[in-house]
Amino acid sequence: MRKFFIVILAVILVFGMTSLAGAEKIFKVGIGEDPTTLNMWSALGPGESSMYNYVVLNDLYDSIYGICYPSYNFVPRLAQGDPGEFVQEGEYYTSIVPLRKGIFWSDGNEFTADDVVFTYQTMIDFDLLGNWSDKHPDVLVKVEKVDDYQVKYYLKDEPGLAEWNFGILQATIMPKANWEGVVEEAVKQDNPTQYLYSHDVKDLVTINGLDFGKWEKGAFFQTVAVKDFRTGDVTRIYENGRHEIEGLDLNWSAYGEAGSELKYEIAEGPFVDSAIYRLYSNQEAMIMALKKGDIDYLLSAQGLTKGFRRELEGTAGIEVVTNPSNGFRYMCFNRARYPFNIMEFNQAVATLIDRDYVMNQVLQGAGVPLATAVPPGNSYWYNPEVKIWGEGLTRAQRVDEAVKLLAGAGFTWEVKPAVDLENDTYNPGSGIVLPNGEKMQTFEILTPPAGYDPMRATWGLWIQLWLQDIGFPVIARPTQFNVILEKVNQSKDYDAYILGWGLGGSYPDHLDAFFASDGGHNRNDFKDPVFDTIIKSFMKATEIETARELAFEAQERLAITLPYIVLFSTPIYDAYRKDVIEFPAKEVLDGIQGFYGVPRSVQIIN
Repeated sequence: MRKFFIVILAVILVFGMTSLAGAEKIFKVGIGEDPTTLNMWSALGPGESSMYNYVVLNDLYDSIYGICYPSYNFVPRLAQGDPGEFVQEGEYYTSIVPLRKGIFWSDGNEFTADDVVFTYQTMIDFDLLGNWSDKHPDVLVKVEKVDDYQVKYYLKDEPGLAEWNFGILQATIMPKANWEGVVEEAVKQDNPTQYLYSHDVKDLVTINGLDFGKWEKGAFFQTVAVKDFRTGDVTRIYENGRHEIEGLDLNWSAYGEAGSELKYEIAEGPFVDSAIYRLYSNQEAMIMALKKGDIDYLLSAQGLTKGFRRELEGTAGIEVVTNPSNGFRYMCFNRARYPFNIMEFNQAVATLIDRDYVMNQVLQGAGVPLATAVPPGNSYWYNPEVKIWGEGLTRAQRVDEAVKLLAGAGFTWEVKPAVDLENDTYNPGSGIVLPNGEKMQTFEILTPPAGYDPMRATWGLWIQLWLQDIGFPVIARPTQFNVILEKVNQSKDYDAYILGWGLGGSYPDHLDAFFASDGGHNRNDFKDPVFDTIIKSFMKATEIETARELAFEAQERLAITLPYIVLFSTPIYDAYRKDVIEFPAKEVLDGIQGFYGVPRSVQIIN
């Protein structure tokens, strides 16, 4: 996905930045957190899977196949067309994939089958997890070079849609010439994977029309355009769903017959000289920067509060676009710690949580209450019939049900909550004693601070209050975002946290990544054999209808076992200066931010 000459813009260091040089086209983006690495192996691994790493690095790389903006349909990227049909050869199922010619890495090397084979072999040899894990599932045996522009995949069985189209074939391809020496050195280490993840990248090699420029930690991250990149891909999407892509060594179509009315025509550039991602400590500062024109686009993982949204909607030159979310916010307990691994404990906590009250009364409709890990905006895959603990109950009734669940699992109290259902009142409890006879010690719920995300901070306070009501010694602790990520992803030093996921695609294979016992993003040691059986069948499904039935069944099981207590989703509000930039499409699941501001297609109009 990137390319060539690094345009060194020394003036960027000043970052007061009304312009860098009069005639240059600069796409200025506000972000809410620093990226943490230049190492794409690590950024896609389990330890540094932060949205802001994806924001700045995603468009510097590419994959054989990918997801089309704005439709989320499966399309060729570095492939020259569709993957070959599966052929059974002895014990294996094989498929040959043709690659595009004339595409170059930013170090001048041509992209070939060697890069593809190197990437897959590294994933397999190092057993990479996180976002890499579904790109080399157990069904994949190896990838071989047929010639410079063809690769052959060997699989144990014919894979399902999730494993093949939306998994294996969408691996981010890494440059062999740039990384081969690092990988060779890594295999000599006691912990090869950690060596690979921790490699300090100083020579970033890219492939997608944007190249690395400069990174001033705590201030900004810059990418620059490759001036003679193989630009020219044009995607046409028609009213009947047909997709056509024309570009260098590619003329492809799918999803409908010709003859329908054109809906979108999206040219791939980049059309900017540079993209600058400027860091802001809180949303208020980001809003001010957008209004002043210091940034053109506000890319916020937590969404806009209603007050800020109204403020921006009334500002000349600014447009706010609303789209359904393809993500959710949730609370999660560390199941490696007792008693958080007791299912009834999680069910009791879920019963006490009143989503409707917080979202509609406290936060005044800023989001949508949600109880399953597939958001309603992804309507084909969303199951609206999952169990919602405590649904329709009063506060006293919720306390009564939660106490019954806990007592049934062996919890006791020094002072048990006293519930009067007839008068719909209760007296709080205190001194919870665990089933093993020990008094429960104080535990923490980590939340982003209010300045970063007031919604998740507010949720933490209300959950703290409701749990304290029945005797749990709990504190909601605002914590810097990257600190939470380190505790959750690396040190595993946490009791509970409130975070969120952006899902990146419409096919819900995240259900496997998040919740399968061997899932690459199973952060909390959740293991459920019943769910594993369901999700294994889902991942193997080759028909959409069958996959949908299994996805619904998986959501129903998760609603009982509660590895996550899903809280809410928010409509996505993209705010940008319509007098400065133009996006080729604005109606898209998860908004423009779901494609990180499409820096390769955005146009500077002023």
